Amino acid sequence: MRKILVLLTIILILIVGCSDQQTSFDIEVGGSEISWPFTDIDNGKIILLFRNSSDYDFNMKLVWLGDQIMLNKNEFDFCPQLELMKSNNIPNTWTLFTDINLFKQENVPNENDHPNIVSYSLPLGSYVVFFDKFEKCNKDSYITFDVNTMDAFDQFKE
Repeated sequence: MRKILVLLTIILILIVGCSDQQTSFDIEVGGSEISWPFTDIDNGKIILLFRNSSDYDFNMKLVWLGDQIMLNKNEFDFCPQLELMKSNNIPNTWTLFTDINLFKQENVPNENDHPNIVSYSLPLGSYVVFFDKFEKCNKDSYITFDVNTMDAFDQFKE
């Protein structure tokens, strides 16, 4: 009887612990490019592990463009705004969501406690990710993506 109770307790813990839908992505970043795995995602609850293969540490910025999905963002040139942000001037309609320092992969002392891993609960909207080491901004200096729902925040609606 005791074994069954212990087994049921473990199963219940696993069901409750694993029921929160969170997606993980391994993202390779180099000195001049980002291999971003998606252009849009439904649930904004994500874990990102950045693997910096360049020869130096650098900062990456995640910017929220607003709660509307930008339909023409692939044709839009974000470089003038990114140049402003590089000099710490954030455009009025944008929100700097995060600014993280990405350490070189060879400087990571422990893979189990990786300093380049981040977890986000992102709201609905369009986003730009870029690193601050670009000399001249171009389309390879940034990526854009959308979060299509507010699923990451549904647990708070009650």
